[in-house]
Amino acid sequence: IPDRVLLALSGGADSMCLAYLLAQYKKQSRLLMLISAITIDHGFRQESAAEAKKVGDIVLLWGIQHHVEKLRYLRDVHSITNFEEIARDLRYNVFRKKCADYGTNALLVAHNKDDQLETFLQRLQMNSTLFGLVGLRERSPLPTRDISPLKDEKVYIYRPLLHYKKAEIFQTCKSLGVPWFEDHSNQDIHLTKRNLLRYIINEYVPQALDARPELTCITRKSLTATTQEIESFVHGLEIQKLCFDLRVKSHQFQFDKVKAEVKFSIPFHEIMGVQQLVFSRWLYETIYPLSSSKNFHWSYAKLERQAIPRLWTWLQNPQNRLTMTYLNVKLDINPEGQDVNFLVSRQAPQRDVVHNYFVSVVPGDCMWHLFDRLWWLKFE
Repeated sequence: IPDRVLLALSGGADSMCLAYLLAQYKKQSRLLMLISAITIDHGFRQESAAEAKKVGDIVLLWGIQHHVEKLRYLRDVHSITNFEEIARDLRYNVFRKKCADYGTNALLVAHNKDDQLETFLQRLQMNSTLFGLVGLRERSPLPTRDISPLKDEKVYIYRPLLHYKKAEIFQTCKSLGVPWFEDHSNQDIHLTKRNLLRYIINEYVPQALDARPELTCITRKSLTATTQEIESFVHGLEIQKLCFDLRVKSHQFQFDKVKAEVKFSIPFHEIMGVQQLVFSRWLYETIYPLSSSKNFHWSYAKLERQAIPRLWTWLQNPQNRLTMTYLNVKLDINPEGQDVNFLVSRQAPQRDVVHNYFVSVVPGDCMWHLFDRLWWLKFE
């Protein structure tokens, strides 16, 4: 655990348990460790503001700095149909800014094994790829853009409680006398899809299993086994991806930051010998710095299910140049002898799409602004 961390603190049993354990860890082993916590007030419940203050009063006694951030929505939260998605994006942006303010790149969240199962079902229902079905990881990058070009400020999410069940966390809180607050909106199955999935896993399936044995495949035990199998399989793919990356970048790989383009050459036998899943994931990570897509983090499936099948079909008889555009990135692919040459560049601006950029500059403003997800600009 880094010496300086930010904890996402909702006030529920999971995050209060993590806050208490972190405080005890600091007290016993890391006296110089700085723990800050942030509570997001969605404003969905009338009592949320008062509750957030009580949470802060409690953790302050444990030696944890606390801050409350109230989210601002463009319209009444009860009328937002995709509330879960909108709230998530707003939370991530707040977390990114607060991590920068506190000088840390470590965000700790209290996701547990129950959250993992809910995430798996949610992504399965959304027709996610295998990489998406892996779900929550113990450590993963916060899916937000950087806020400065000057240094590596990537923020990582850490999930120390991911291997513990919700019931185990409740028991730990009770045995240690850790208080928590219940958010009753989490029981509203009509509010979010995650609430509905939680109800299905914890209540509906156990009650209906005797009458409907076909539900065995979505019992907690079965879902846990499935997620573990997927995680193991994807781990193998990621090892292959790392090996493939080393081979490609030791051959002919150039990243021209001035022109914003990437050139690389792969021997024909090399590309035909790699699994499509491995190549698609590698390509996804390679084109990330060039893409202007605002939804890049959620758009991997387009490469795996559309671009890569087109490429593999072309590789069966690569006589002419292949040009494809995905995720606002253009790929020019050309056969040359025993190699396949790739030129990856920004998609040309579309004539029928006009972008207006507004930047308000005030005295003393020295903030960096990312223009079109590519160029960093500063106005003084």
